[in-house]
Amino acid sequence: VKDFVFFSHATHTGAKLACATCHGEVYTMDSLKPERPTTMIECVECHKTHKASVQCNVCHELGQ
Repeated sequence: VKDFVFFSHATHTGAKLACATCHGEVYTMDSLKPERPTTMIECVECHKTHKASVQCNVCHELGQ
């Protein structure tokens, strides 16, 4: 992700999201690759789907 975006795998796994949500069927792959793009639109849609916050400061440090 871009430098101005904060992303935490721990936060996402703590929210009970499976690795496959973003990475596909990881246990059958030879190497991991993103299955979903890491764009703001994609992230906001996923947050909405999973009823997660879409407040700017959840993913961005404000005031930089």
